Amino acid sequence: MPVSRSASEVPVKTLPSPRQFGPDWLVEVVGAGEVHAHQVGKRVAEFSVGSAQVEVLETSYGRILVKNARLQSTQNDEWIYHEALVHPGVVAHPNPRSVLCVGGTTGAIIREVLRHKTVEEVLVYWVDPHIMETLDRHLPYAEKAAVADPRVKGVYSTSLDASAFQGRKFDVIIADPPEPSESGAPDHDVYRHVVESAAAVLSDDGILAIAGGAVHPVAESISTLPEAVAVARRYFGVVELGIASVPSLGIPWGMLFCTHGANVMSIDSTTVDERLSRRGLSSLSFYDGETHRSMFAMPKHVRLWLTQNEPVRK
Repeated sequence: MPVSRSASEVPVKTLPSPRQFGPDWLVEVVGAGEVHAHQVGKRVAEFSVGSAQVEVLETSYGRILVKNARLQSTQNDEWIYHEALVHPGVVAHPNPRSVLCVGGTTGAIIREVLRHKTVEEVLVYWVDPHIMETLDRHLPYAEKAAVADPRVKGVYSTSLDASAFQGRKFDVIIADPPEPSESGAPDHDVYRHVVESAAAVLSDDGILAIAGGAVHPVAESISTLPEAVAVARRYFGVVELGIASVPSLGIPWGMLFCTHGANVMSIDSTTVDERLSRRGLSSLSFYDGETHRSMFAMPKHVRLWLTQNEPVRK
């Protein structure tokens, strides 16, 4: 039997109140009266990429990537986020050979895609191809080596549309664009542009996996997941939500899996494990058949939240 202890014997960690946070903390507002904070040991690097301010900081999660004062990923748990975004969609396709990656400046998305032996070609749509070289010196999981794989080719274009790919179609598209709240005015919405473009260059049985945002069904939170789902449903007949808890983000995160008819969530755990084994993915840390089932077991309150925020589809 476990030994009971009195309240006075249980160690208690004293957490700082918001007013105690200072310049040594990365503080993100995640809702009305709610913040998530990481204490910063040191600032490793700071530079600009276009209009974005990028930082590499040292925290209890190891080195972390920050863009415009918002946490993007961390050394100690980036693998959860990237495995959750990449593998359900790639595994659901029976024979993924051509993959398009949009976003993901650390190269971790490319790293996960290349684990699949069936993949013959990975096209990477670069916003700035030099950022990985900069991060490579400062961020341990900036997978510059992945770009050296002969299957990887860069696409350099001012716009993400069919003309950039000369009519080619892709089996899987993995995208990690800015959330709708970060994308600007509706007529210049990066998120919508990525989803619309993906729908045009995806093969008939292809799968788009795209980050959807925080699963935070509270009024005045940072979540734009309902907006992301609404955008995806404008261009795809099937939009499914997978959920992964990434500790450093402080909030469960949603990944959208979009198709013109196929169903990603219905893949059973045995099939997932068999395909992972056949493709040589025995060393994953987060994703497998059981994890697949849990990702798509959407809680009731989240289903109600998305239904209540669902606009009338035109």
